[in-house]
Amino acid sequence: MKILRLSEAYPAYISYFVEAHPDLEGPYSKRKAAFDYDSFSWADFYVSPLAKFGYEVQEVTLNADFLQKIWAQENGVPFTADGWESEIAIAQTKAFQPDILWFDSHDANLLKAIKTECGPFRLVVGWSGSAIAKTDAWKEIDLILSCAPETVAELSRMGHQARHLDHAFEPRVLERIGRRESLEDVSFVGQIVLNNQFHLKREKIIRELASRLNMSIYSSAKDSQSKSQFRAKQAAYLGVSLLRKLGTPETALSRLPILKRAASWEGPPQAVDKILQKQMKPAAFGLEMYRILASSRLTLNVHADSSPTHASNMRMFEGTGVGTCLLTDRKQEMSLFQDGEVVTYDSAEDCAEKARWLLDHPKEREEIARRGQQRTLKDHTFAVRSEKLHEILKGFLRG
Repeated sequence: MKILRLSEAYPAYISYFVEAHPDLEGPYSKRKAAFDYDSFSWADFYVSPLAKFGYEVQEVTLNADFLQKIWAQENGVPFTADGWESEIAIAQTKAFQPDILWFDSHDANLLKAIKTECGPFRLVVGWSGSAIAKTDAWKEIDLILSCAPETVAELSRMGHQARHLDHAFEPRVLERIGRRESLEDVSFVGQIVLNNQFHLKREKIIRELASRLNMSIYSSAKDSQSKSQFRAKQAAYLGVSLLRKLGTPETALSRLPILKRAASWEGPPQAVDKILQKQMKPAAFGLEMYRILASSRLTLNVHADSSPTHASNMRMFEGTGVGTCLLTDRKQEMSLFQDGEVVTYDSAEDCAEKARWLLDHPKEREEIARRGQQRTLKDHTFAVRSEKLHEILKGFLRG
């Protein structure tokens, strides 16, 4: 059984990786191996564990031009300057001939083209984080997986077939980052996105904590909030608004390279607090992100506003997986970890108080970190998740 997973990486990460590997040359296989080794997001972490259930998995990062264009050249696939992402993706799908297409993107036009030119597939699978993207792609998908139970419930209310699958940690990361000394008191590594009311709570808590704790903030918000970039976002949003007033359909907006991201925003772009921006460090991704987490005495987690009831985001497993004491916002449902494996807080004041106590009590802090890591390595690895994913897929294929 073949699974082809088509996904997209943050454009900021693509640039980050290319800049960090200026000497990376050679064939597609060598470049892809280096890309996967850097351990961004899910990387190739489902490939090996799913093989145990009889699946052959191929991972493709649609917007990684330094990979995709090399693949096309090696396989004699022509592509154009404007349409290379879809042209190469269609060629890769035809070459692999998957039984299951896992489409982890919001590009409805690309999915329709792949289904038309490469299908039929036994199953088309999608993925949603806690926030449900506004896209017509959902109509083309048979099964949507999500890490957030409240999102699964909402997708089901919308008439979709949806199932819950938690995020996970890959133990090989530990070998790749090596042992790390504690260099940071408190770290926060992650996005602060305000355009869709996505991280309003996150920004507020981090802003309050930054004045109370010795905290290092690593975020792409620092890199994306320059005056020129912010004005470009404003112009893109205004352009989309004007085209909508002129009657341009959403499907046409999603085809425009410069405007398609702005077409998903629910309101005009908002800038992260200026004082907070000054305290930020450049974003960290992949293994460098894991190294920062591992060298932190505490790492902070704040769920997106779209996760009001369940603890479910990736940082839960990334932080505990590398053996750091995780300080996370309390949710109604915290069953992923037991008491004494992570530390929860109810407000910025509560968070600061607990952080100071943990920093003053290293023995207790390290014991919590040890228990959290033990839990993650036992119950929250990609090998464990693959068992559940196999059962979900088997149920749908049988039906």
